[in-house]
Amino acid sequence: MKLLKPVAIAIAAIAILLYLLPGRLEHSISFLNKEFKHAESFDREGMTSYFYTPTGGNPGEADEFIQLVVFDEGVSEDRRSAILRQSLGSFNLEPFGDGGSTYLGVIDDDGGETHVYASDARSPSLDSIAFYVTAEDMTESEAAQRAQGYFTGLASIQSQLE
Repeated sequence: MKLLKPVAIAIAAIAILLYLLPGRLEHSISFLNKEFKHAESFDREGMTSYFYTPTGGNPGEADEFIQLVVFDEGVSEDRRSAILRQSLGSFNLEPFGDGGSTYLGVIDDDGGETHVYASDARSPSLDSIAFYVTAEDMTESEAAQRAQGYFTGLASIQSQLE
């Protein structure tokens, strides 16, 4: 009987700790050997969007950021397709490569060009689209050459979160 009380206290402490810990996606992630800290997240109908920057600061002010859109379990295919279409349009993304699940885009803005890479991934445990957005100065040719490395990094993030 004396052993049951400490075990019960330990189980209660673990349960409280797990309850207080942030969500599984609200922590730092590794992207191509660089740490990106959770900056913010928000929920919308059928999905949650998580943003990561090197400093954990505002993604709108960062030179680079990662956005991870995670679809809720059971989200309709129509809703998922609508979100994907909206993302492709707003980031000027075009399919890149043969698989149909990677995209590359360029946004022209006042400060120059912003390059966007996206990976669409579905698995039994995580349905997501990951974006890497960078204001790094590069030509279209350089952006295309770096694409495979960035896609590999995005796929690695998605697999880390499964």
